[in-house]
Amino acid sequence: MNIIKINNVLGLIIIVNILLFLFLRTLIQLEYINPNQIETLNFFISSTNFNVIIKYPWTLITQLFTHINPGHIISNIIVLYIYGIIFLKYFRHNQLFYLYVLGGLFAFICLIIFNNIITQYDNYQYIIKSWNYGASGAVYAIMFAITSFNPNYSFKIFNINFLVKIKYITIIIVILPIIFDFKNLHSHVTHLGGGFYGLLYIYLYKIKSKNMFNKIINIFKSHFLSKKKKNKSIESDYEYNARKKSDEKKINIILDKISKSGYSSLSKKEKDTLSNYK
Repeated sequence: MNIIKINNVLGLIIIVNILLFLFLRTLIQLEYINPNQIETLNFFISSTNFNVIIKYPWTLITQLFTHINPGHIISNIIVLYIYGIIFLKYFRHNQLFYLYVLGGLFAFICLIIFNNIITQYDNYQYIIKSWNYGASGAVYAIMFAITSFNPNYSFKIFNINFLVKIKYITIIIVILPIIFDFKNLHSHVTHLGGGFYGLLYIYLYKIKSKNMFNKIINIFKSHFLSKKKKNKSIESDYEYNARKKSDEKKINIILDKISKSGYSSLSKKEKDTLSNYK
């Protein structure tokens, strides 16, 4: 695996995550923000409350790069780096970027839907997560995407002469948090929400659905154009006779001109009219 370079998207995503983490840790040390009062971070993290989202719309993106705890960012960066490198063996850098952002946003939408479902019950035992931040949903999207694309991709760990398939690593990464922190449902929802988007991305990629929108448009175009042509070809007897009479008048004028001055005296338009006449 190559060292992270600033001229690739994976490297830039990792650098932004690290720089924002260091910036927030500095603000915490200076006591400008308090990690125990999550509302003090509302310029970076996103609320699941629509009114707050409207007030701070940029947080839909900044939340995807925001971490407060060292363990949180370290685990995300390691997984992102490993799976991102493998992803770029088969896909372009811009595809990685869009998958990261859209996967993270989809995971956040899943969290909002989950919160609304949970609040329908009076006796739910899980704490509603009113704020979201971290790259986990986006990372899971990339992890699930490349695992489903090439589940048998193998690589060495720590240069040990033993190959490990990514599908087994992915299973371990997914299962362990669920086992050891089962009640942390909001995190599992965002993780699996991002993962589902990754699976959907690869499914659509494999059936080449990136052209599906254009195909749908072309179907509608061909449908309406053919309908227009059909409508155009339907004339009443009066309209047909009037058109034929007008065409015959034009042809007679052209024929008179030919008899007097010859075919070469016709203009291009007159020649086309004569050749198209039926």
